[in-house]
Amino acid sequence: MSISRYISELLEDHINAEGTGTARKDLQKNLLSMEDQNKKLRAENVTLSQQIERMNRLVERYEDQLQQLKQGVWLQNGKFDGVREYEQRLIDLLREHKRIREEELLDLLHVSPTDANVTKAVLKQLGTLLDYGVIKMYKGCYQWLG
Repeated sequence: MSISRYISELLEDHINAEGTGTARKDLQKNLLSMEDQNKKLRAENVTLSQQIERMNRLVERYEDQLQQLKQGVWLQNGKFDGVREYEQRLIDLLREHKRIREEELLDLLHVSPTDANVTKAVLKQLGTLLDYGVIKMYKGCYQWLG
């Protein structure tokens, strides 16, 4: 290889390296920018996940309070004047199932067995429906007649 050809190849390599060097610098800048953006998005994701958890807990509390308010009418002792509204989901479940056990009914209503007030209110509704003849007990299960 001649010296002129060697120098020519070195110059071409240098020129090409400089061109890719600029492109490489741009790529590095873009990579750093994307890494920063990724960090910001991850931090935002964590913040939003925490907010969602707080809101879900709030919704659960409000649903519990709403259920207690709705069932409160059924927990009153003594004579009641006025109209009591039955839990629509209770009526729907009784209609849908030919026979349904009390435990299964409470489970489908998402009533915790440890929640004595709500359980008592549901049982009072069932007792009233039994008294009116809308449902009956058959082999340990409630059966819709209405």
